[in-house]
Amino acid sequence: MATLPWWHRAPVSKALALGTLGSTLVVLSQGHATAEALSLDAWRVLGSSEVWRLVTCHLPFSGLSELVFGLSFLYQFRLYERMLGSAKFGAFLIIVASVASSLETFIVGSISSVPLTVAPGPFAIIFALLALQHEITPVTKPAMLGVLGVNFSEKAVPMCLSLPLLFSQGFASILPSSVGFFTGWLYSQDFLGMQQFRLPRLIQDCLSFLFSRLLHERHALARPPPAAWPSWRRPGDAVPGQAAPANHAQAPPPQASEEDILSLMQMGFERDDVVRALQDSGNNVQVAADRLLSPSYRG
Repeated sequence: MATLPWWHRAPVSKALALGTLGSTLVVLSQGHATAEALSLDAWRVLGSSEVWRLVTCHLPFSGLSELVFGLSFLYQFRLYERMLGSAKFGAFLIIVASVASSLETFIVGSISSVPLTVAPGPFAIIFALLALQHEITPVTKPAMLGVLGVNFSEKAVPMCLSLPLLFSQGFASILPSSVGFFTGWLYSQDFLGMQQFRLPRLIQDCLSFLFSRLLHERHALARPPPAAWPSWRRPGDAVPGQAAPANHAQAPPPQASEEDILSLMQMGFERDDVVRALQDSGNNVQVAADRLLSPSYRG
């Protein structure tokens, strides 16, 4: 099946991958002390007010093997940014990082009187995306892998590949990975309306301006044009900012682009279902994805 090129329509994922790569190279060149200074140390956060650790702990890995596995996952999960949209995906990353840092600090500060550090790196983000994949991606190959008479679907493959990352540093990597997976599951259940959050418009505009050249994405976080708005707008309704349409037969929506079709097919949906969902959604990829994720719609 054809695929979209590289990081196309995934600028937030690309920014995260570049940040992880650059910060990890700095840590590897500077030594263990730098990694320790950026990791999440609950006692230093609570006792010495080193609050920057709540942010820096989600960027650099402390080892080369972790970097290879981590970047592979971040590249694969760029598909979810294409499905959710950059504004919603960016909000998802902020929610995961915030909740994970808070829970990790609370857990480490509560269960032990001995100072413990949490392994630096986007463990929580990667495993939150694994949870999201497990919850929302449809199963197309229920018997892809068989072990001792037990069949596993294609969802088991990324879970197995994540095990080296999960156990890379023992408790220090298991904790953020587990907290991240739990946070991703909460997001998939729309706990406290998590899925309703978006990056504020001002931040979207700033990111689009700052990263458009570096990430080769022109207006990557811009709002979809009115022509791509979902089809729940009734025929004849006026679009904000435009004159009311004349009272004549409505023109059929333009045919969905192959790029949009591929971006949804890469999530595991059948082409016929994707084309129908795009037609019903006015060629809005995000709305079409929401429709496809509804069992009643696919049924």
